[in-house]
Amino acid sequence: MTQRTTKINISGREWIVGVPLGNDYRSVLVEELKKLRGDDGNALPRGAVSNCAQKFKVARSTVLAVWQRYCDTGSVSPRRRSTYRPTLLTDDDYRYRYIELLKTEHPSMSYEDIRQKLEENANVHVSNSTLCRAVRSGLRQTKWTWKKMIKPAAERFTERNLIYTEAYLQAFREIDPMRIRFFDESGFTLHASQRNYGHAQIGLPAVEIQRYNSGANFTLNLLISPFGVSHANIVRGASNTDSYLQFFNEAANTVMENGMPALLHGNVVVVDNCPTHHHRGGAILSESLDNQ
Repeated sequence: MTQRTTKINISGREWIVGVPLGNDYRSVLVEELKKLRGDDGNALPRGAVSNCAQKFKVARSTVLAVWQRYCDTGSVSPRRRSTYRPTLLTDDDYRYRYIELLKTEHPSMSYEDIRQKLEENANVHVSNSTLCRAVRSGLRQTKWTWKKMIKPAAERFTERNLIYTEAYLQAFREIDPMRIRFFDESGFTLHASQRNYGHAQIGLPAVEIQRYNSGANFTLNLLISPFGVSHANIVRGASNTDSYLQFFNEAANTVMENGMPALLHGNVVVVDNCPTHHHRGGAILSESLDNQ
């Protein structure tokens, strides 16, 4: 037999935890609110709830709940409590493994989505809080944490791209690493330093009219080898085909700190898929490197 806990509210009235007010008591509250000019479905007059709560020694939230129930349904009976009892999960439960599978395939899946999946596919009813505890306590004895996701593009894993990637790796296995050079560029903007804080009277904003300065755009070009940075330069503005070809012309005449040229005949230059690396720029560079 379950033992009920009895408590005393701030007004001195005893109440039992988990047991709603009786219908007689609730009817008295409704009648009292009607006397205070409460109209079904309309807002109560100012002070009506507080006066009723003080007179009958119940919480204001209880008075509001009883009145809202009466306005919505015309009944003073408490809302029937659901007999729903969520399923508890154990470490060796197959549902635990299903949750782990869902979270592994879709790390961002919410507990609500997981709960719906369990109901649809396994006819299992669990609460969101139970799912949260299951994940945090460790699926298969391994701690899971909330972290920033890595989102590789799905197009990278098409059959064509996988074949291309495998061919790329196979070709590079046969090349001496000392011959490989990687080229890449990165754009950045220089902003003028402007202070973000200042003094002002209490209650008034600190306002200072300043000229908007977007700063200058630059492009940093780098040629990387197993020895480190072989050659680098900075171009004002965005990179284009001419600056791209000029960079390699400079690199071909640059000597690194170890005394070796930055770019030698027979080197393999790897570039990304930027449009300036194709078409005219790519054809001219290929011919230039092959003839060095």
